[in-house]
Amino acid sequence: MKHTSLHTLGALVARDTRDALTHPLMLVMIAASLLMAWFFGALGTPPWTDEHEGIALWLALTLMIAPVFCGSTVSHVSIAVDRPTGTYLTLAAAGVSGGAIIASKVVASFVCSFITSAGMLALLHVPVDLAVYFLVSFVPAALPTLAICCILAVLSRNDDKMGPMSLFEMLPAIVPFVGFMIDSVRWAAVFFPTGPAAELFRAACGAPALFPVPVLVALWAFWVAASIAAVVWAGKRFDRELNARLLGEEGVR
Repeated sequence: MKHTSLHTLGALVARDTRDALTHPLMLVMIAASLLMAWFFGALGTPPWTDEHEGIALWLALTLMIAPVFCGSTVSHVSIAVDRPTGTYLTLAAAGVSGGAIIASKVVASFVCSFITSAGMLALLHVPVDLAVYFLVSFVPAALPTLAICCILAVLSRNDDKMGPMSLFEMLPAIVPFVGFMIDSVRWAAVFFPTGPAAELFRAACGAPALFPVPVLVALWAFWVAASIAAVVWAGKRFDRELNARLLGEEGVR
């Protein structure tokens, strides 16, 4: 079993974050996210919402866009597209575990998504106190979406499969946002990975939530725990794949 030192993991995170923030596709995704935030911010909160629910809607919009755009870009480019280059085999041969590689990608996704979220909140004119609340809670709120992006990239054998798989990245993040517009969807959305966070945003903004805060926190904790377990599983699976390729096998059984 490989054991990656904290120094090596830190170097991986620094490299992956630098590569992500300078990748042309990531820059396009960040620009697109900020452009959407500027557009919606210029329009103001929708007429069917009151002041409190309108701000919660912007928080949900940010949670929907930033992790999906940035997280999927890091996962797709770093894992699915770069697989054939042999970079990961070189790292594995040097003793770096697949789990460390996956963990590094997830952290890089967090950094890119966090930066994008901060810019979006400013362009959406979210009050400072609520923007701080969002950014403080961003790691557990965005983790389910980033975990899904990571897992789908690991399961994809080539970049051609990533297009259809992108639907499974977007759907869990989009449904809670749609719940702000359709009540029947909202009752289902609260049980989606980012649904509890969207309802907690409502409560933080002074709008009524579907369930009491302790219930929402419990649901949120469940999805955070499930996401951590999923990332650990993805790391182990990727480690087996790299070991199999190092041994000259064709794939992971």
